[in-house]
Amino acid sequence: MRRLAMIVAFSLLFFGIGNALTVYDIQFTDDPSGDSPYAGQTVGVSGIVFATGYSGDKYFICDPDGGPWHGVYIYDYSHSVSPGDFITITGTVQEFYNMTEITNLTDFSVDSAVSIPEPYDTTTGALSSSEAFEGVLVRVDSVVVTGEQGEYGLWRVDDGTGELVVDDTWDYSYTPTLGDTIASLVGVMMYSHDEYRLEPRGDSDFGIPETTDTSLTPIADIQADPSAFTTVTVEGVVTIGAGILDTSMTKAYIQDSSGRGIQLFDYDVTDAYRRDIRRGNLLRLTGDVEDYQGTTEIKEFSYELLDTNQALPEPYSLSCSGAASADWDGTLISLTGKIAEIYEVGGGTNVTIQDATGDIKLRIWETTGIELDTFAVGDSITVMGVGNFYFTGEEYQVLVAYEEDIVKHIVSAGVPPEEVFLTIPDAVFVPSIDGAMPIQFGAPAGWRITLKLFDMEGYAVKLLYSGVSTGSYSLNWTGLGDAGNVLPVGTYILLLTAENTTTGTLKSKRKPLVIGTRF
Repeated sequence: MRRLAMIVAFSLLFFGIGNALTVYDIQFTDDPSGDSPYAGQTVGVSGIVFATGYSGDKYFICDPDGGPWHGVYIYDYSHSVSPGDFITITGTVQEFYNMTEITNLTDFSVDSAVSIPEPYDTTTGALSSSEAFEGVLVRVDSVVVTGEQGEYGLWRVDDGTGELVVDDTWDYSYTPTLGDTIASLVGVMMYSHDEYRLEPRGDSDFGIPETTDTSLTPIADIQADPSAFTTVTVEGVVTIGAGILDTSMTKAYIQDSSGRGIQLFDYDVTDAYRRDIRRGNLLRLTGDVEDYQGTTEIKEFSYELLDTNQALPEPYSLSCSGAASADWDGTLISLTGKIAEIYEVGGGTNVTIQDATGDIKLRIWETTGIELDTFAVGDSITVMGVGNFYFTGEEYQVLVAYEEDIVKHIVSAGVPPEEVFLTIPDAVFVPSIDGAMPIQFGAPAGWRITLKLFDMEGYAVKLLYSGVSTGSYSLNWTGLGDAGNVLPVGTYILLLTAENTTTGTLKSKRKPLVIGTRF
């Protein structure tokens, strides 16, 4: 690796990392009052503008990942901003009638334009009583109007979990009518007059039922009852390509927006299949449904290639015992555990991993080309694959198809750390020269931790770890994304999130990571 050049150092300041706090740092508190730990202090913070024009010219910013504790109100009428601006500011944290805001700005810069994080999906009941959502962009679905607009523009909705107050500080054309159902409602959470209120930003925050393509069958419906279907048309992203698990027959996997996947089967592997049915390609295909010895598949299919290089579906993070279920047949999942045994059998290798809940077998066929020489019993790994039923052994297993889908961790000896931490080398990472970047991280024992890499548009490009902390971890990342490609040159954000599973306390650490190239 090589030291950061001046241009890279400037790049990190450009993205507001440096010594600036995150929005999460300012907002998170376990004080019953809900007051920020920085109340009354002057702070520097960077964030993405996601709502403007509130009560005149005030606005809101958030961290790149969004979600609870990641949004804050900026009481500033001196600077012009637009949604998507990534800004760095210095100002005073103030509790205005228990609403956290940053005011009296002394420094301000607009660094770049980026994508706004998606609203955080939650429920009306959760929003009506949680400090964590103050200043956060959120979304609730299938809400019913339970209280019409009163004298001060307030009305109420409920999705069955509890009423939520909605305000009209921003202008929108919808007139609340008792009994109306709104398919989805987006807004910013504010605290005013001793209650939490949802503030829609305009007409675009009111969702209407989308027109769905009735010719498509959700894969989740097929998996729920394969016998109910004969010929279907589905559309989804390839998670395991043709010719990977078997070079003589097609045993590929596709997953759609319903959150479930399914096997594509053919008795041949044609050149067209190898070219088109590749990981990350978006396909629409029509074929016959069959349940073959516990595996649901689509066979006798024809297809259309719609797009390439699509982001993979987010894998479901499961325990070893949780993965051993028919619910995950054909679906992308990830799990973390220690290797209990490794043995070669029947044209491949079986790797048994275990965690506190039990164990499960990983099946790795020779045709995948995955090298396992560096893995040994006792190694801690995070793995991604698709759920599968092995009919001969009458047991559930996980099919692993790509080398980048297995990440080995080294758990340090001794007591787990008392605080959440994340460290990486202060250097540009050039995969073709450096080979791998060491990443160290950890959290107190029993905390659930997730380590992800995000691009500067806020998209997750690599899941590096997900599991319950048992110590301090070290892994070597080779520069590959979830799709198996070497990520392009640029600046990324490495984000570690940790949750105390007993108290619900959330903490996070982030580091800028720069991928470079040889000159």
